[in-house]
Amino acid sequence: MKTKMKTKRSAAKRFRLTGSGKLMRRKAYKSHILTKKSAKRKRRLSQEAVVDPGDAKRTVLQLPYPKYLRQDPIGVKPCVLKVVPSLVDGIKRY
Repeated sequence: MKTKMKTKRSAAKRFRLTGSGKLMRRKAYKSHILTKKSAKRKRRLSQEAVVDPGDAKRTVLQLPYPKYLRQDPIGVKPCVLKVVPSLVDGIKRY
C-alpha cells in the first residue's frame, strides 16, 4: 500500500486556485512601513497576482491534493478545484 503524499501546509495557506485553474498569490511589501507608501500603491499591493508559470509548476508539486488549496477569501464558496492540465503535464510526483 502506498503512503499518502503530504501537503505543504505553508503553500496551502499562501495560494488559491481560481475557477479557470490559475494559481493566485498575494503581493509583497504590504505588511509594514506603510506610512511612506501612497494610497494608490497600497491599493495595488492589496490585489492578488497570478503565479508565473515556472513557479506554478513547483507550487503544484507542493499541493498534491487540490482540495487543500485555500478557499475563496470572501468565504462564500470554495473555489472550483481543477488544475490546468498544462501545469501538471510532465510533472512526476513522488
